[in-house]
Amino acid sequence: MKKLFLIGLLVVVFCGYSFAQKPAAKITGIYSDMSFNLESGDVNGVEVFIMFTRDGYLVYFQDSDGSPNVPVIVPASIKGSNLTFTLPERRGYSGRFVGVLERDKLKGRLEGGQISKNGSSDFVLKRKLSYWQSR
Repeated sequence: MKKLFLIGLLVVVFCGYSFAQKPAAKITGIYSDMSFNLESGDVNGVEVFIMFTRDGYLVYFQDSDGSPNVPVIVPASIKGSNLTFTLPERRGYSGRFVGVLERDKLKGRLEGGQISKNGSSDFVLKRKLSYWQSR
């Protein structure tokens, strides 16, 4: 009877433990601060779409400083909540992106590449619909 009680107790404890674990945040999705400026008619910002493929993670990256640049798709490395990818030399942002994925945003910066006109290479991109979906 004691063995049965202990087995039952262990089952309850382990089941409770597995339910108590926080589910891993979904990494794939769209992170964006891209917006339309009514006064100038410009589109400004950055959009990062993280996708998973049979060959690993990819990032679709598009930036806009007045008019949208041609997007690029590059391989990405994800370790835990850390994201890195490298943008090639191109018109628009380039360099190595290093960021941290949070539940509702992507925080990161470009290292060793082009920076924006205001001198910043830091990004805080909210997880949301693409700018192109919300227009």
